[in-house]
Amino acid sequence: MRVFSRSFFKAVIVLIVCVGAVFSSKIISLQDHTAATQSFYAAVCKQIYAREGVFSSIEKARLFKVQRFARYVEGSITFNVMRDVDVYKIVQGICVDTEDVTWKRLKEKVIEGGIVYELKAVYKGHAIVYLTFSQLAPLEPRLAIILDDIGNTKNYDEIFFSLPNSITGAILPQLRYSTYFAEASHDQGREVMLHLPMENKRGLPLGPGGLYSAMGKQELLSELSRNLASVPTCIGVNNHMGSRLTASTEHMDLILTALKKKGLFFIDSYTSGDSIAYELGRKKKGLTGKRDIFLDNKDDVTYIKGQLRQAIEMAQEKGRVIAIGHYRKKTMDVILSMLPGIEQSGVQLVRVSELIKE
Repeated sequence: MRVFSRSFFKAVIVLIVCVGAVFSSKIISLQDHTAATQSFYAAVCKQIYAREGVFSSIEKARLFKVQRFARYVEGSITFNVMRDVDVYKIVQGICVDTEDVTWKRLKEKVIEGGIVYELKAVYKGHAIVYLTFSQLAPLEPRLAIILDDIGNTKNYDEIFFSLPNSITGAILPQLRYSTYFAEASHDQGREVMLHLPMENKRGLPLGPGGLYSAMGKQELLSELSRNLASVPTCIGVNNHMGSRLTASTEHMDLILTALKKKGLFFIDSYTSGDSIAYELGRKKKGLTGKRDIFLDNKDDVTYIKGQLRQAIEMAQEKGRVIAIGHYRKKTMDVILSMLPGIEQSGVQLVRVSELIKE
């Protein structure tokens, strides 16, 4: 049996201590690298988010890789970019080599429905960060039109039903002709919504089916159910007035939760800048949208034509627009007269349900 001397064991212990010290220093170095990389991530994100049109990012879990004694940090960030944003300008703006950072453009690739740009940044020689900009290809400009306040009268119903089926009717509840318009529209293949009366800050009367902040939970939900029953074919809801209730997180949470359970979408008519309905709907991951423009705040043909032209221009610029008008003869006559112009503009009239699913 071989016997090791005491000096041999001392040498082994010294070796272990030395190796441990080396690994310890590498771990500390890695921790320092990680902290520095986090700062770099934050700086890059801040710079990119300062630009309009970048609306979300997905940061993958950072990976720590060890190759013998060489350690470095690697991570990636994916930015989603609006269709009308010039990604090349963003890339040119950030791809500036400095003493600490070296940039490299990896590739540009076309995928189904969009384009992806990939960059690589090497930070202080020990951190590698991959940046991906994902941009959907431009869609044909689309415009959805909703006509509110249907149900009080059958006057002009022939004009309404002569409009393209892509135009959606928003029907007030529990009125004489609420069910008539719901069923006749359904027979025609036209989508309809419940035009839900909601409390406003000015105290204006709401008519039948109004929802008020003073209502208890069960009272409010029961009234909502009665309203939906009076418009039996509705596939969504938008607010009639509602400047007070749409600003209440408590009440909108209650309403949006009930609608989501029934498979109904919600369009925020956005009658007040204080409305939280659209943002809350997005957070709850329900189908939701928000009005971009009113067509007929004035019951005047020249004014309505101007607003509809503006809606067309907005659709051409931003890709999709929700316009709201009312069940009025002048409004419907203007829409009918401008249908050829809408077609010539390249803007496609679509159902609002199609627009919010994109």
